[in-house]
Amino acid sequence: MTSEPPAAESLLSPGDEAALWPAGMVPDPEIMTQYVTGVSQGLWHAIHRGAPAHAIGASPGRVAAATCGQLVRVSKHGVYDRTEPPVAYSPCPACAWHVALATGSAGRELLLVSPGERESAALARCGVTPLITVAVCRAVLAAAGDAPHPTVVVQQLAAATAHQPDLAVDADCLEGGCAHRPELLPAGETWECDYPDAEAVCWECSLRSGPWDGEYEGRLLEHCMVPAPCGVLAALAVHYGLIPGSRRARRLRKRRGAGASG
Repeated sequence: MTSEPPAAESLLSPGDEAALWPAGMVPDPEIMTQYVTGVSQGLWHAIHRGAPAHAIGASPGRVAAATCGQLVRVSKHGVYDRTEPPVAYSPCPACAWHVALATGSAGRELLLVSPGERESAALARCGVTPLITVAVCRAVLAAAGDAPHPTVVVQQLAAATAHQPDLAVDADCLEGGCAHRPELLPAGETWECDYPDAEAVCWECSLRSGPWDGEYEGRLLEHCMVPAPCGVLAALAVHYGLIPGSRRARRLRKRRGAGASG
């Protein structure tokens, strides 16, 4: 039995390796290490190492202010890494964007908030533009130089991400045991449901069940499911002229036309 040969060490420095990737896709490693991981109410946050931590009561854990401004518990997971568990499961949108801008990885963040192929197709069938959140975030970033304060930029990016159109999908469809499954599949062929009955909703605006719902805690409540795109995302899209026919879009077109003629 032969053993695997040892992995060859890179001949490039981390900075040189990062330069091989498109701009905005690789966070600056030195700045990235300045943030550690925090957690609060199921969301994972970024805490700058310069933020003072405080002990609370008799608990051995410590709390500190995350970059979003919320007090969170300092976790055991060390450096904040947006693409690795546990942060990747439920990142605080404001913290994720703060770190993305600080580390020069806004392009990667745009990719991370983009829906997958199946989700995009299902959203389109519901009449929702799949990349509307990405379009809004790009518009916010493009206009960032006009923002009164960087915090405003992060606030808008976080809002667009938090209110991103998503799907309300039956549990059987997610697990592959739904009635949409073909009766006969060719040998060796895999199948995944494409969510034909899904609804496009804003999970941030919709009401969800609480601890009283037992193992179903967090499910959408049918009497208050807010369709996507919600008012928050639509307002941002109108503001940046992304919805054709809006007064804001017409003003932007006139302004651009005047600039081009001048």
